[in-house]
Amino acid sequence: MRRMLMVVGCVCALAAPAWAGGDVAVFGAYGETVDTNASLGLGARVSIGGESVKVDLTSTWFRQASTTAPPVADEVTLTPVELGGRYLFAPGGEFRPYVGAGLSYFLVTTRVGESDDELGFYVNGGFVLGPARGARVFGEVIYRSADITVDYGPAGKADLDAGGLGAAVGLSFSF
Repeated sequence: MRRMLMVVGCVCALAAPAWAGGDVAVFGAYGETVDTNASLGLGARVSIGGESVKVDLTSTWFRQASTTAPPVADEVTLTPVELGGRYLFAPGGEFRPYVGAGLSYFLVTTRVGESDDELGFYVNGGFVLGPARGARVFGEVIYRSADITVDYGPAGKADLDAGGLGAAVGLSFSF
């Protein structure tokens, strides 16, 4: 048991420099899903990782969006909480494009019906503009996918496709 703990400790100690970098970001977001109208929102991201690979924890809040999916017109608020990774190209450069993917957990609230939260996925691509450390600007395009079922009691159920394209523009600070 001690040997196993020592091996795990050594691996963590050797990996620490690769994951020492991190950043925090705030951003404005735009989202458009298949079954709701477009919506604006705000978000935040915390990232850890090296110069080329980042692990992200992101949350985006979108204001209520209306839906006319049968059987009832309703207002839905989606708040995706996402865990994923990004690969950044051009390490050390002032302009760094990236691609990423991960899991989305949609917190769902409705005005009329009831819905469980749902699990989905996302893929994104974007860029970071600025120095390797300090304040930077970023922009990205994201595609999210999730299916949500809303229960309206005696009126029936509605299946909503919460997938769609979105975009974000914001500021990040790297340390």
